[in-house]
Amino acid sequence: MEKTKSTPGAKVENNKFCLSVHFRCVEEKKWSELAAQVRSVLKDYLKLRFSQRRKVRCVISHNSFLNSF
Repeated sequence: MEKTKSTPGAKVENNKFCLSVHFRCVEEKKWSELAAQVRSVLKDYLKLRFSQRRKVRCVISHNSFLNSF
């Protein structure tokens, strides 16, 4: 959650078995910046997967690293 605080409108949601980073309230010009923030956290977790959906920018399987964002 720390990484995404600098992006207004980004919301991190803990869904028990995955972590979702919502972007619908983020300005379109900031979408790639938000994705870069998420990827910067993921580089330390090689077993995690980054996927993109229509209204949820990133869905990441997680364990105990929620506070990394």
